[in-house]
Amino acid sequence: PQYFKIIEECVSQIVLHRSGTDPDFSYRKRLDVDFTHLLEVCVDKARIDEYEQSTSELAQKFDEEFLSRQEAQAQLVKCEEKIAELQAELQAFRSQFGAVPVGLSSAHVGQTSSSSAFSSGPQPHVPAPGVPAPPPPPPPPPLPGCPAPPPPPGVPPPFGAPPPPPLGFGGALGSPTHHALPYGLRPKKEFKPETSMKRLNWSKIRPQEMSEGCFWVLADENQYVKPELLSRVALTFCSQRTAKKEEEDLEDKKSIKKRIKELKVLDPKIAQNLSIFLGSFRMPYQEIRRMIVEVDEEQLTEPMIQNLVKHLPEQEQLNALAKYKNEYANLSEPEQFGVVMSSVKRLRPRLSHILFRLQFEEQVNNLRPDILAVNAACDEVRKSRSFGRLLELVLLLGNYMNAGSRNAQSYGFDLSSLCKLKDTKSADQKTTLLHFLAQVCEEEFPDVIKFVEDLEHVDRASRG
Repeated sequence: PQYFKIIEECVSQIVLHRSGTDPDFSYRKRLDVDFTHLLEVCVDKARIDEYEQSTSELAQKFDEEFLSRQEAQAQLVKCEEKIAELQAELQAFRSQFGAVPVGLSSAHVGQTSSSSAFSSGPQPHVPAPGVPAPPPPPPPPPLPGCPAPPPPPGVPPPFGAPPPPPLGFGGALGSPTHHALPYGLRPKKEFKPETSMKRLNWSKIRPQEMSEGCFWVLADENQYVKPELLSRVALTFCSQRTAKKEEEDLEDKKSIKKRIKELKVLDPKIAQNLSIFLGSFRMPYQEIRRMIVEVDEEQLTEPMIQNLVKHLPEQEQLNALAKYKNEYANLSEPEQFGVVMSSVKRLRPRLSHILFRLQFEEQVNNLRPDILAVNAACDEVRKSRSFGRLLELVLLLGNYMNAGSRNAQSYGFDLSSLCKLKDTKSADQKTTLLHFLAQVCEEEFPDVIKFVEDLEHVDRASRG
């Protein structure tokens, strides 16, 4: 009722008022409506709109800053990996050749300068009587592959230089080169099971490929070594050397039926689907062609391009229909549309690019939550202690089962190798290594099963 009273009074004051003066609502004293509530509602609505706009702007800035932070962290990780590689190379060089002493380098520089002075001067320097003679010039460097000659008798080694190594150590030919393990890694235990077992085909990671903060540097699978567990593994996964099955090869050799393509007219099913598509868009075929060529985003829609890509005939059929351009009036509607669209070069790639352009903004907005989920999942995987213990247990079982093969004594494996646990079957073909691992964890290591609680975002990240 209050609104109707306001409308009535406004109409009577503005529309029916003929004196030309400004409306005066207080003169007639009929409008006794309290406008305070209406003004508060309008003010609150304006504030809400302002807050929503500022919130969207702050959210956009947050996403931009978060992405830039992720890029900076990725660059930092690359730099840290490069530094770790250089430190590993330096450590290996020091362990193999030893550190270069300062006294030796300075003595070598002094000898080089003195020898150059003797060669450039016209006559050698003759010492004064009572002054000891200078040491003789150093011997020439040895030939490649030959050991260094011993120093001349009576000449002590320069101050600070280490004594020459004995024969057979460092200077002798054929001496073995020992590659030191980086980051304090110790040689892995070599298992020698009594029976041959099926192999766990994992992707082995070499110690030189690891970084200092890598999980495999700190992993200790020896804490799970138990004779009962290893004998149980050997009994479950013992293998008898039989011929390999060729089921996978047969699946790879399945023949793919070729699509029957008409050279003159369209396939009846394709023509029917194209007719349904054209019936949903009542516009001339030339207009559709113009919209595609000019990329008219005001009229082109995502469902339209999707249906057109889905029901568009093959390029060979369009080329065949182009020959019937002079018989355009005698063709059916789908074939007429094919004749019109056959003149557009690279039609299917053009439609795919238009569809990507129309979906770009939506895909970017949908991708941001997936990026955040993947980053959170990676942090959970790195910080989960239960999942780390599971990886250590898998490393132990894999090294034991792969004993005697090229994948034995591994220091780590690629996480994608976890998917191959279900492919390693037992001797009776009734269970897999994955089921065996789950049973062992439930019976002997129940804390390992709790790793699922630590990985909350992994499921969301895997579906992204």
